[in-house]
Amino acid sequence: MERASVMGNLLKQAVSQLSQPQGQLILKENQVVLGHVLKLIPDQKAQIQVGHSKLVAHLDTPIHPLEKYWFTVKGSDQLGIKLKIVKQVEIDKNSQLATAKDLLSLFQQQHTKNNMLLANELIRLNIPITKQQLITANEIIKNTHKAQIPETINTIISALKKQYPLSEVIVRSIIESQKSEPLAQQIDKLFQTLQQENIQTKSIKQLTELIKGVMQVSIGNPDNDLQLVSKDIVQNVLLATEKNLGLMDETKLWHQLNRERDKMNETLSLKNMLISASKEVAIPGLKDQIDQLIHRLNGQSLLYQDNGPTQQIITQIPLFFNNSQTDLTIKWNGKKQADGTIDPAFCRIIFYLQLPRLNETMIDVQIQNRVMNITVRNNSKALEKLVTLYSNELKEHLSNIDYYVTSVKVTPFEKKAEFQGNSIKQVNIQTPQSSYTGVDIKI
Repeated sequence: MERASVMGNLLKQAVSQLSQPQGQLILKENQVVLGHVLKLIPDQKAQIQVGHSKLVAHLDTPIHPLEKYWFTVKGSDQLGIKLKIVKQVEIDKNSQLATAKDLLSLFQQQHTKNNMLLANELIRLNIPITKQQLITANEIIKNTHKAQIPETINTIISALKKQYPLSEVIVRSIIESQKSEPLAQQIDKLFQTLQQENIQTKSIKQLTELIKGVMQVSIGNPDNDLQLVSKDIVQNVLLATEKNLGLMDETKLWHQLNRERDKMNETLSLKNMLISASKEVAIPGLKDQIDQLIHRLNGQSLLYQDNGPTQQIITQIPLFFNNSQTDLTIKWNGKKQADGTIDPAFCRIIFYLQLPRLNETMIDVQIQNRVMNITVRNNSKALEKLVTLYSNELKEHLSNIDYYVTSVKVTPFEKKAEFQGNSIKQVNIQTPQSSYTGVDIKI
């Protein structure tokens, strides 16, 4: 099984979750929405359906029931949501194609093939959008290679649903975050290029030294990776997770890992150093490598998911063996505590890494009320005996930090990718019933 089959699907699933339908319609001032008037209400109000949501809005001009209109969101007051009529959708033009052209015309955008593709998706998924967002999105698509346009449109949709500020940096970062190439390998390639070019500017020299320091954090000889997984990774990774469960986002863990080794400015992160280096580089190939790594690091933080009482974090940590590189990818999904951190008593943690001899290895840890079930997935027949050998030691250690391990088992990967689509079932995380609101208008 190739790395991309599991790792690629894990990252793509994280991005796809950015686009999953939200339980509430969230409207912002100046957004344009397509609404179907269900009925009129006294005092210049109407019940309007926007997508699958129904809302009562205060209108500035009379409208007709059972008709469709384009509305601009004007905000809210004591009377409720205020909508302004932009134009009525003509009955003979009530097709999605005509509606997509309507949307583009509202903002004086050309009816190009790619602009129509984006407008169709916005209408199909009932995504509110502002004029500036649509102009920015169309410009991003215009600057995109033809083969990457479908992926770029899907990413723009994801960014809009997540309510990220729409920009080319955000879109490219989300795309780069899905790369199947190991982050460690990407860093190693950049290091090799930096050495070949031998650029002597201050930022480039600092970047080269920092990457050299990061790469010196070796975790052992690949000849011993059976023992590495069965004991050190299974045990020490769990310990590391216990210490880091309180982190609000993965960038903190990344900054800890990449702290500068020669006592240079400790506040200068790898990403900031890459940004500084990018400004000094005029060599196209090297600049592209640096910018791609910046986008990838940005993308890691964008995969953070906050869904009210639960949250999800994905972390990729580069690991350097003596003769190869790989990533340790960690996916947290769990109940959110009052301080915003993941509750270590109710969560699911998935560790994934590609080892030189064992190939794909995944550790799935499910925790309910500090009761832990651990499943190690790997196709090596020898691994089960070694994991069994260390399982009692692992159970004893975890009991010292108030975790009870009910099972540690090793199973092979299924023939089809474990992470295909949405095949991973989320652990049943128990959460109290609560409502949560923000500053936007939520229906």
